[in-house]
Amino acid sequence: MTSSTSASASALTRAAQEHLRTRQLGRPMEGHARLGSTNERALAWAAHGAPEGAVVTAEHQTAGRGRHGRRWRAKPGQNLTFSVVLHPAAPSTDRQALSPARFGLLGLAGGLAVCEAVAETVAPPAPALKWPNDVLVDGNKCCGLLLETASAAADHAPGPVVVLGVGLNVNQRAFPGVTSEREPHRAPPTSLARVAGRPVERAPLLAKILRRLEARYQSLFDDAGRSVRAACEARLTALGERVTVERPRSGERLDGVFLGLAPDGAMRLRLPGGAEHVLHAGDVTTIGA
Repeated sequence: MTSSTSASASALTRAAQEHLRTRQLGRPMEGHARLGSTNERALAWAAHGAPEGAVVTAEHQTAGRGRHGRRWRAKPGQNLTFSVVLHPAAPSTDRQALSPARFGLLGLAGGLAVCEAVAETVAPPAPALKWPNDVLVDGNKCCGLLLETASAAADHAPGPVVVLGVGLNVNQRAFPGVTSEREPHRAPPTSLARVAGRPVERAPLLAKILRRLEARYQSLFDDAGRSVRAACEARLTALGERVTVERPRSGERLDGVFLGLAPDGAMRLRLPGGAEHVLHAGDVTTIGA
């Protein structure tokens, strides 16, 4: 893993912290000019006792990745690439532990937080969620999220630690080398600057996302994820429509109607014969609607 710090990375971090309106998220925050992967760095930090809410940012990721090993490419200094350390399995005085079986809700909470912060910044148009981990504006992808788990430091937090990685195209206007020929079902990329027709300040946006994420994260403990599921379903693309999903490992495809979200955030899919399948984000990818 390569890592370096710079004045610009520190400036982004300092500016974001000045805008923070959170209790935990972004406190502390670590900024890098160049990093292999913010998720890898956050996972390593968590293994050595990173507190809940710790954030890693990078101006340039050299090995950013998404679900199923896909590469995430972004131009240096133009976007937001960051990861958040969460301890959902650790109970506290004001909450019970979140069952690992419901960790899928964390990715939905993250996507919802991005939608809400983006809506404050550039809407209209209203951002939408493509299950399970993409944020779309005008049908084009501006953001992807990646959820990973690892063991915490033994003396720091019981249960697994979750790292939520976010890659948001903010001011990048061109995406050379990005083609949908190999995966025509994937939404083409866009950025907030392209949608808004103007540059977007990244530091206040990062602070807004963290504030929204903190509220949505807490709600998972307050109401078992009901409000997150309801808010996500209001933004989901293809809800109530026929979709095709694929199991990447086997290549098997399933066609059915997207009924909504299960209590753990999984997709409820009604097959042509009437049977309902519950599909989890780690098992399938949505390839068509």
